[in-house]
Amino acid sequence: MTTLLHSVIWFLALVAVALVVVAIYSHRAPPRIEAPVDPLAWLPAELYHAQVVAVESDMNAVMSLPGYGRVRLFGRPDQVYRLPNGLHVPLEYKTRDRAVARSTDSDQLALQAWMLRQNDRATAPFGFVVCQRNGSGQRTPIIVPLAGDEYAQYLVARYLDVRTGKVTPGRAEDRRCESCGHHQATCNQPA
Repeated sequence: MTTLLHSVIWFLALVAVALVVVAIYSHRAPPRIEAPVDPLAWLPAELYHAQVVAVESDMNAVMSLPGYGRVRLFGRPDQVYRLPNGLHVPLEYKTRDRAVARSTDSDQLALQAWMLRQNDRATAPFGFVVCQRNGSGQRTPIIVPLAGDEYAQYLVARYLDVRTGKVTPGRAEDRRCESCGHHQATCNQPA
């Protein structure tokens, strides 16, 4: 009888331990479920209903310039959006410590807009620079007014004048010279 009694006591002890374990785990907080991150949360309102029609797609167009004749330009916008009204918006991503649009960004967007127009894609009066912060991945869109065709022609003529030695550029006051691929060949200022 004692063996049976010991067996029952051990059985009840095991059941009690099992009940305690179940009670402990059933009172734990439920696992934390993170809300999904919306990858387009940064998208500006102007592009919310737009459609992406190009992603790093090559473009080219011919520009006629006095003194240089016909010059073929090549470009590759990071993205091009088409608004519901049919106008196109160039967008460039930049990785930076601060969310700021620089004059070189405006120039780049102006040339891309010119190429879009030369390829029968009417453009909105604005483009976007999307600054992605170093390390955090936080994106900040900055709307940039797009300059017209005359300014695009000025930029290309200025570039050709620098490349051919007709003019010598001065050193920029910010860090633009550090990323310029032409400063050693054209600029008399140390970079």
